[in-house]
Amino acid sequence: MNQTFALCLAIAGTVLFFVAASPAQATSLESRVVELEQRVSELETKIASPTSSESSERPLFGEKWKDIANWRKLQIGMTQVHVRQLMGGEPDKIARISSDSEIWYFGYPGGGRIELRDGRVES
Repeated sequence: MNQTFALCLAIAGTVLFFVAASPAQATSLESRVVELEQRVSELETKIASPTSSESSERPLFGEKWKDIANWRKLQIGMTQVHVRQLMGGEPDKIARISSDSEIWYFGYPGGGRIELRDGRVES
């Protein structure tokens, strides 16, 4: 029994030493945990009830080319990188017309097409 008591006393002393040695760290960790719990709660709320712009009717990332609003955002001179971001990825088909011109097809066949010259939207 004395050994058990001594062991408990040693463990308690060790725990108290670590807590007493770094109260600033403990406070910092506690506030960080509270902050992270709040962020998780906010994200869970967003997932549970998507806004109208995040509804299931909107195309997935790889299907953004299906959204007419994205086609309306295309502009002459837009780079290939911007087109990929806007349309949600790589085109389904690329037809090289000349050394500096190509046509990108999204949803081929039957989808849309974008003409590029020198890596930029031409029409």
